[in-house]
Amino acid sequence: MVIDIEASTSNQDTELKYKCIDIIKKRSTFEPKANNYEFNILKDFKKKCNEEGVVITKADKNNAVVLMPSDTYDMKMTTFINDTKCTQQKRDPTNKYQEVVKNAVKFSCMLSEKEKKFLINKNPTAPYIYGLAKVHKPHIPIRPVVSYRTAPAYRLARKSNDIYRHLTQFSTPFSVTNSKEVLDKIKSIPVPENAKLVSFDVVNLFPSIPVPELKTILEENINCCSRINPLLKRELLDFMYICLDQNYFSFRDKIYVQNEGLPMGSPLSSLGAEIFMYSLEKTILEEQNNFKNNIIYWVRYVDDVLCCFNGTMEELSLFFQFINNLHQKINFTLECNEDGKYINFLDLTIELLDGQHNFKVFHKPTCTDILIPWNSAHCISHKRAAFNFYFDRLFNTPMKKEDFTTEYNWIMRVGINNGYPLSWLKKLYEFREKHHIMSTVYPTPSCYKDPKKSRYSKLLFVGETSYKIKNAIETNDRKIAFYPNPGLGRMIFNRKDTLPNNLKSGVYKLKCNDCNVCYVGQTARNFDTRIKEHLSALRNQPSRSNFAQHLVNENHSFNQSGTEYLHFCEGGKKLNILESIEIRRASKNATLANSQIEILNTPLIRYASSL
Repeated sequence: MVIDIEASTSNQDTELKYKCIDIIKKRSTFEPKANNYEFNILKDFKKKCNEEGVVITKADKNNAVVLMPSDTYDMKMTTFINDTKCTQQKRDPTNKYQEVVKNAVKFSCMLSEKEKKFLINKNPTAPYIYGLAKVHKPHIPIRPVVSYRTAPAYRLARKSNDIYRHLTQFSTPFSVTNSKEVLDKIKSIPVPENAKLVSFDVVNLFPSIPVPELKTILEENINCCSRINPLLKRELLDFMYICLDQNYFSFRDKIYVQNEGLPMGSPLSSLGAEIFMYSLEKTILEEQNNFKNNIIYWVRYVDDVLCCFNGTMEELSLFFQFINNLHQKINFTLECNEDGKYINFLDLTIELLDGQHNFKVFHKPTCTDILIPWNSAHCISHKRAAFNFYFDRLFNTPMKKEDFTTEYNWIMRVGINNGYPLSWLKKLYEFREKHHIMSTVYPTPSCYKDPKKSRYSKLLFVGETSYKIKNAIETNDRKIAFYPNPGLGRMIFNRKDTLPNNLKSGVYKLKCNDCNVCYVGQTARNFDTRIKEHLSALRNQPSRSNFAQHLVNENHSFNQSGTEYLHFCEGGKKLNILESIEIRRASKNATLANSQIEILNTPLIRYASSL
């Protein structure tokens, strides 16, 4: 918490920092604290699962925890890797890809120096793949997820995505982002008597997108944009090509390259999929074909399509063949009930009756009623968020009175099962009802934009103390967002390959073998690289490292295996704060070799180092 406060305030806020220290010192002993007994039980449980060859992962569509034999999990993941034509590599290409990103950013004309510095990931590693169990489907298949945050091109991909959307103003009339948009698009459309509701699903969307064709479409779209000059157009294209070409991941310490499709997990992949699917949808819905007049509407959410088709089952079968022949890489599956008069799409059940749509909320059979419990150590806004969504969905979905009552009772039951007071739930219901009425009567104009966006800082939630600190430091320009202590998932899931500590970044301590001298340092690169620099200085230029200079002057020794990894942190202001705290702590019990470092000296850092 102290580190969060220091990171969210400036060095000039001395009085404010003293005030926060007073609040922390007066913290109530009844506020939620870590329960070591429970943590130890979870640690032992995870250790036992690792010893017995059990993978702990999460269900794909709900909050359930799934335990699966490691052999079964590995087989399902390997099957996916083989089916998507991935090839194993002898060497990790991360360093090569890092150089490509560095060169592209270094010589950029559209990026500021601050942006260039931020876009370089100083400690890149190969993205790792893991699987979520689809417990709602037969044989429990695996949904692969690639954690792309550590990849060399992750930040560049995010930036390219933002630049492209801003410059081209890209949008598609056929895609939606949630069920509310589905309702807004279709609820007032009259439906012919013979119309049928069908759902199409794109098989393995991201791995199926042909990247060479996507690059051609991207180039055409960017060249049509008159807002930037040709040099910057070429630069943006180069950025996007670099991100699309870095398509690899690791699994069980082996490196695989995905030879076809978009990089799974890349921030640019969702945009690429939208662009390519839109080019196909224009062929279906805008260009002249035999089925254009049969389509009442076509609404797509990522790879799931809701279609209202006016025609016979034979015509529907021909249309299904038509869309599957549009591109050899893109294959659809078809879902349709016997009479085609109702279908489940996202969290809606949609029914056709007398030329109109009837709606109600759909809950999958695997849906659980697990939410953040009322007595958990979370802030009230986190607890309220799910019910805000449930009540807003209740009011925004036009449904029959009995369906409304059924859904209302379901929400109340979920709340009570998780320990929420009934009076609190009813009060929130009334508040969201008033909000819905006001937003309906006085809608916010679509052209309205917040003239100035506030800067948000995060703060660990520990109870009433966090609310007091938020009230003390929050201003119109500086807002506070709470985050909880690590949840169950971070503590027990073992589905991901673990990065060794020596390949992480953060704050470290080196100790002299022969005396009480130590060195506390930080690195945004991996620890191995930084410590090798100390050792290199010891052999060649001791003056480049104060710790090496001490070893040479005193003829002392150093054992690399004795390195302490004090904190793991990616970089930025937080890394400087952690280093300053640890330097002040170490100086109390040892002689420091950090004479060349000017550490931060604020009330909060002095207080944290005394704990």
